[in-house]
Amino acid sequence: MIDLYFHVAFKGGVTYYFCPETGDSGVIGLELPSEELVYHNNYISAYRTDDGIEVRQCLSGEIHRYEDVLVGNYYDPVFGTSETEAVFVKSNGNNMEFYTYNYGSARKGAEGKMYGLVENYILVGSMLYDYHLNGLCRLGNITLDKYIKDEITGAITVIGTEPYGIVETYILYPTLPTTELSDGAELINQYGHSDQNTVTIYRQDDSYIHHSTETGLALILPIEGEIISIGEDYYGTFAVYTDIDGLHGARFSTCHISHSGIGKAPALFVLEEFEPQHKDVFGNGHISYFDNIPFYISNDGSRIELLGEIANLSERFDCTYNIIGDYMMLTEGPSMIGSLVDIDLDTVVDGDVSEFNRLSDGRYIGKVYKDQITNGFVIDTDGSVSYVDVSGGSVLKVGADYVFVRDADGVYRLYSPDMELLCEFGEINENWTYFDMVSGTYEKDGTVGYYFVFDDYSDQKPWTEGAEWGEYGTRAYEAYYIPSTGEYGVMDNGYGEYALAKPVLYLYPTEATDVTVTFAHPERLTTVYPKYNDGWSVTAKPDGTLTDDRGREYYCLYWEESSGEAFYAFTDGFCVSGEDSADFLEEKLEILGFTDKEANEFIIYWLPILEESEYNLIRFELTEEREAANALRISPAPDSLLRMAIHIKPLESVVSIPEQSLPRFERNGFTAVEWGGCVH
Repeated sequence: MIDLYFHVAFKGGVTYYFCPETGDSGVIGLELPSEELVYHNNYISAYRTDDGIEVRQCLSGEIHRYEDVLVGNYYDPVFGTSETEAVFVKSNGNNMEFYTYNYGSARKGAEGKMYGLVENYILVGSMLYDYHLNGLCRLGNITLDKYIKDEITGAITVIGTEPYGIVETYILYPTLPTTELSDGAELINQYGHSDQNTVTIYRQDDSYIHHSTETGLALILPIEGEIISIGEDYYGTFAVYTDIDGLHGARFSTCHISHSGIGKAPALFVLEEFEPQHKDVFGNGHISYFDNIPFYISNDGSRIELLGEIANLSERFDCTYNIIGDYMMLTEGPSMIGSLVDIDLDTVVDGDVSEFNRLSDGRYIGKVYKDQITNGFVIDTDGSVSYVDVSGGSVLKVGADYVFVRDADGVYRLYSPDMELLCEFGEINENWTYFDMVSGTYEKDGTVGYYFVFDDYSDQKPWTEGAEWGEYGTRAYEAYYIPSTGEYGVMDNGYGEYALAKPVLYLYPTEATDVTVTFAHPERLTTVYPKYNDGWSVTAKPDGTLTDDRGREYYCLYWEESSGEAFYAFTDGFCVSGEDSADFLEEKLEILGFTDKEANEFIIYWLPILEESEYNLIRFELTEEREAANALRISPAPDSLLRMAIHIKPLESVVSIPEQSLPRFERNGFTAVEWGGCVH
């Protein structure tokens, strides 16, 4: 074969050639059948035959027949994804399989994923594609139930179900609802989606307008009512609004499609509508969640307020609340600090409140940080607030009936809420570091007490081959006080153990079910919510909502635990730069089988920690290992159980490590999912 310079594929399939040495030129005609040409580019052509699909490499003339795997009802056209690759679709009328041709071989793609056909679109998992496999937008991890097309407007309503049972609705608008901005348009909100794009929301003629500097388009948002809050999140523009039927949520985005020669052009406008979840009574109203953001709604509907200090939804972490008696503690982000409000939503204490408890006598006690000082406060039964007098010291922790303080003289003391001295631990070694996460009130060796843990980072022993636990790691000390006996002291715990932070457990039964949860080693639990007692007993719904015997609702069960080990072996894993952590987590959590909601909550907790370091060594401790360490006992037993803890070791430079193989988790029947982690 002489040198070929270019190729033009027509339906008949011909190749033009030119030889610079001889000047010869001509046409090579391939002996192609008269069957229908369904796809071609500069390298390959695909034909539909009676036996299936035939792919021909245009330059060499090689013919590849896919008679064994590519037989059946094929949709037209065969989809092309690159110059050397074609994708064939095999359908039973509702769902479809992709087979990818590349360099002479075909393979079945994306095992286990469902492919839904929606008019001129393809729903692959959570991603919506056009018929050329150009990705348009994410619809959420739904199983397609049905779609309805409006024959007049062309709008398509897509209805699907999330893995945890929530039905979601999306509306696909094939024609963008554009308008012209007038000089009298009222500015509602503005935020930067990227360095090249600023989004501005206006109100004009009783409509809300979305203007993007990137596209120059002014789009009419399909919302009728009064917007309470609006901003940008990972999936698009997010709004919470009210109308005559109450409070609603919506997310909308503009999709683009690549057209040869003209770049990207608007193709689709997508609206996702959803109703509030996780309602809880407080004061003269109730609280409704929208995508982890709580709103307060008065019983008569006259007052709706966004809880928490969220100025811009694009920069938010999850905002949660905890109702304790007549007060509500709002927390935002992984720092778990926030504000304290009363039943009128008025702020009770100035500063960031990080701990709040109800005392046995009906009063309340908390810890607040303000003006670079951490102080304690007590709320009396009449609502009056008094601050704990620490005489220039610092409150380290408050709990049910105790205040742990480092006084101005450097001595660590334990007081009652009325500042009566319970015991004095003395002046703690200056090399010791207070470990708040595993300190507090809990049961140990059958005795309820107050335990305050310190690590001595000046006294560390490295792990060596054959060493047993307690012979390596960082030496730990524990100040303790036993209320029932008055005993106190400081105990040397030897070389310390690592602790798992923020494990949370989601429960998704197929129908409303009474569930109990216990641990094989409850003595390792350091912090729990709600109260653990001898275990958790809740009623779980398919959407993940949990209700205890008091009628309180939760979206998960939360705890922290001490592992009982001081060393974690990174036998395999990943070395990831801090700035690439978000993309890494999105990819791996999808492989592991987390839903978008679960992945979102995981990422917003761990991402700030990962981004603090130049690089991180990461390993995922999965179900089998977690069960061996501290087994979960769930009754009735779930059909599917996923447990995962991320282990993180900060690094200053890249290291080489064998890559960890991650299995895909399949959800079948009653599903339980747990995540947590630890920084080493």
